[in-house]
Amino acid sequence: MKVSEFLSEVEKTYSKHFPESRIDATYNPKGFYRTMSVVCFLAGKEAECINGYWDNDMLNVAFSITNGGDEFMRELNADSELPEITLENYRKSYYIKPIFNKYNCYDRRKLSFRKVTGSGEKIIARLDKFFLMLKNTILDDVKSDYIHGNHAELVNAKVL
Repeated sequence: MKVSEFLSEVEKTYSKHFPESRIDATYNPKGFYRTMSVVCFLAGKEAECINGYWDNDMLNVAFSITNGGDEFMRELNADSELPEITLENYRKSYYIKPIFNKYNCYDRRKLSFRKVTGSGEKIIARLDKFFLMLKNTILDDVKSDYIHGNHAELVNAKVL
């Protein structure tokens, strides 16, 4: 599997569960650290976020993809074969209504995820499981009325 095919498959996997939401799957071979990153948003456009900022999106989900915990070689480009890679999750939560402290604006629902190493197909399969768990957890919180009013309209449009 080539790097560009892998990133395209990551985007397709996310779009399967959240068809109208945005995902940024990128590889920057010229950066200081040559890694791939995946950032997930519930909103499809920046204007759908609170006050029009991506940072105000309900989801706080992001992954880093490295070459076994190290950066990729400089020769790796979009047309290169994908080596064995490691997927790490460094943000894995989304905002909900405050549960424990009524003076907070939001609480977070944290999700479980373990670091995985393997081929591109194995990483895609793991991401598919995570995105399904994310969607099911959001649906459970909708039923339990834990979704904050600021995000309710967006959730109804994107998830239900």
